[in-house]
Parts: sequence; structure tokens; C-alpha cells
Amino acid sequence: MASSVVTKNCRKRRKLLLESPSRRNVFTPADLTDDQKVDRADGREFVLKEVSRSRKDLENKKPGLDGGKLVKKGGELGLMAEGVPEALWRRGLDKIATTVLTEKLSIYGGFAVTHGAHAGIGTLHRLFRHRGAKEKISSELATGELIGAYC
Repeated sequence: MASSVVTKNCRKRRKLLLESPSRRNVFTPADLTDDQKVDRADGREFVLKEVSRSRKDLENKKPGLDGGKLVKKGGELGLMAEGVPEALWRRGLDKIATTVLTEKLSIYGGFAVTHGAHAGIGTLHRLFRHRGAKEKISSELATGELIGAYC
């Protein structure tokens, strides 16, 4: 019985690789909306101007400088609100905008880890676990006042 399940899963994966996808299942940068393009540009500009400027200090673990300050700065620009629904914060990002923004915020790997912990682990966990304080926590996470992490 187990081998039939494996065979079915293998067929599905093989189909994904061997058959041409339909046009509606393919997404390219040309399909981005204007808002998504702005998010992409903002993320790239933030990393190139703010994060790159602190890169050497971050890598050398300079006292007093940490990724939290960059998260707060990014939050002020609206770049840390991934995963926060529009109903809970002034600007919800759809999945494509979140993906595009994450791609640009990941230009520098060290900050990508900080951002991933904040947006993925910290923010999403809080949204689904703390139902009562959702509104307060969401805005604080989105603006970078509160920094999400994994402990």
C-alpha cells in the first residue's frame, strides 16, 4: 500500500517537471502591479542605502549596532509589515508583494535572516497565537516598534 502512495506522488512531481505549465500558472516580473513595483523598489533602495551602509559594522559586531535598529527604520518605511492583514494595519501586502519585497530585502544575507525572523517567525506567530491583542501587536510589529524573534 505504501508503494502506491509513493508512485502517485512521483507521478505528480514528474508531471510538474515534464509538462508545460499553462499561462495562468506562470508569473513574471512583467505581471507586477504598480504597487508591487513600488514595494520592490523601496525594498531594494532600503537595503542598498541603509543596510549596506552598516554592513561592515554588523559583520564585525560593533557594539551598539544591531539589526533591530534597521528593523525599526524599515518599519517606519512600511517594509516590515509582511503578513499583517490590511484589516489590522493600514496597508496589507498580498502574497506576491510579500514575495517581491522579501526578495529585495534578502540582498544582504545577514539582514535577510533578521527580516525573516521578524516577519515570518515573530509576526505571523503573534498574529495567530495572540487573538486578543492582535491589533496592538500588529501595528507595533509592522512599524518595527516591536521586533519579532525566535527564542
